[in-house]
Amino acid sequence: MAERIMVYVGPQDAMLFDAFLKAQCSNLLRNTYTLVHSFEWEDFRYDPDPEVRAPVVFFRRNFDDDYLVYPGTATSFDLTRYAYIKSQPMVKPFSIELGNRIFDGGQPAIVLFNDDGDTFFHDKFKEAARFFEEKFLFVTCRSVGQMEFWLYSVSKVALSHETR
Repeated sequence: MAERIMVYVGPQDAMLFDAFLKAQCSNLLRNTYTLVHSFEWEDFRYDPDPEVRAPVVFFRRNFDDDYLVYPGTATSFDLTRYAYIKSQPMVKPFSIELGNRIFDGGQPAIVLFNDDGDTFFHDKFKEAARFFEEKFLFVTCRSVGQMEFWLYSVSKVALSHETR
């Protein structure tokens, strides 16, 4: 299970704290992160870059990069968008939900068919995902058959709706 913690460090009178509070109420982030506020860095097992100063929001995750410092502006829209993008691994295994996002929702995707667990290709794929993270979904699929089965299932449902 993925662990996701979004932490605000700093005073409560900062604009970023207001954005942090508003982001908590977002439908995109509902039940996604455990949210924490602290006045001090020492409350966490995170040794920040000496250049990072409070107020700041950072993310603790047990996938991809463990710690991420929010690099954006003090607006709830930007913070929510960043938090949502970072709430999932950069490379995702193919699933019905992703199939719907790709084929029904028009979400651009790049799919790596790799059933042998070759780490070289997976590592290169992850590098590309880091570079194009906001533009494409990066999806791994064990076999062409897995995706063909999904497409076949979806087409059968679509045909049954058309004949009604």
